[in-house]
Amino acid sequence: MDASTSAAVAAWAACASAVVTLITVCVTAWFARKQVEAARAQVQAAHETRLQQDRHAQEALAAQARLAQETLEHEAREAQKTREEQSQPNVVMFMESNATHWYALELVVKNFGATPAYNIEMEFNPKPQVCPRPGSTDPTDLWIPAAIPILAPGQEWRTLWDMSNRRFKHGELPSRHEATVTYTNSGGSEFTTQAVLDWDSLRDTRAVTVKTLHNVAENIHKQNEHLKAISQQLARFSSPTSGVWVFGSDGIQELTVRNQQAEESQRQFEDSIRALEEQEASASPTDDQTAGPHSTEAQPPEQA
Repeated sequence: MDASTSAAVAAWAACASAVVTLITVCVTAWFARKQVEAARAQVQAAHETRLQQDRHAQEALAAQARLAQETLEHEAREAQKTREEQSQPNVVMFMESNATHWYALELVVKNFGATPAYNIEMEFNPKPQVCPRPGSTDPTDLWIPAAIPILAPGQEWRTLWDMSNRRFKHGELPSRHEATVTYTNSGGSEFTTQAVLDWDSLRDTRAVTVKTLHNVAENIHKQNEHLKAISQQLARFSSPTSGVWVFGSDGIQELTVRNQQAEESQRQFEDSIRALEEQEASASPTDDQTAGPHSTEAQPPEQA
């Protein structure tokens, strides 16, 4: 190969090498650009993810704050409501057996609240009635006050309603009664409570008799009555003409002595009467018609 050909080949080789190098540089630059774009996309995605996470975290914190605020407000409202309920009257109507006679049912209106209740009014449907009294055939209405002026905390109003052992014999009397109690507090706010009074809930029930101080007082009262009767009987022995007397001597002899004593007492009494009559006759004037009435009492011996 001559020199010109070799030079041409070398030139073409150099040109080819330059083209290859240029292509290599272009490809490398293109890959480098893609890598930069990919890295930029990753950075942007990471930034957006971080922003989204921050937004979610802020929203979660805001939701927790709102929930905490709502919880505090709800607790504050409930606490306020509880304080108001605890500081207001609470009047309730119910039936209760008497402490000493369980078959005697009483109607009770009691203030279970912490403050006084005012202007307590009661309404019934139907109106409570009492079974006929002995000797009567018609039931009577239970007396209920038009209003109770005030009930202090723990104070109650009660009245005997009826005896269950007699009431259940009168089927014409209503069993179930619905009642409404209205009252106000010191501020004038009005409250209402409902009650259901049902005699059938006590039908065929049993109870255990429990001795209380009332029974002790009743027994003491009976004992005092017995002691009083015994004392009165013993007091009769203070008189020789009453009671039962026992003598150690002969009864006929003692009776004779007592008869003699009685006759002597009767004789002395009759002598005293005669002496008084004689004194009155001797002291009465016979010629003075204007004299006043004279006493029939016996005069002392020095004035006779």
